[in-house]
Amino acid sequence: MKDFERYIKEELRLEKLSLTTDEDGHGVLYKVKADWPVLGKKLKKDMPKVKNALAEVSSTEVKKFLETKSIVVGGISLGEEDLQVRRPPQ
Repeated sequence: MKDFERYIKEELRLEKLSLTTDEDGHGVLYKVKADWPVLGKKLKKDMPKVKNALAEVSSTEVKKFLETKSIVVGGISLGEEDLQVRRPPQ
């Protein structure tokens, strides 16, 4: 981003542009999205439990999942092959 700072400032008519990696301080939220075809084969009858609980997974839990590569959702242990992490636009 630093390489494009001048262009960004010109295009957006900014005097100053601040770049940061402080996601928590700027409200960046992480969400997980299930890979339903993979989970369908793996979970079968337990799929509704995960589907309902997935919306309740916090951003903090998702960040931990990125580190550990596993998470428990609805009482079911899931791995990195089961979920995709998303950062929605703010």
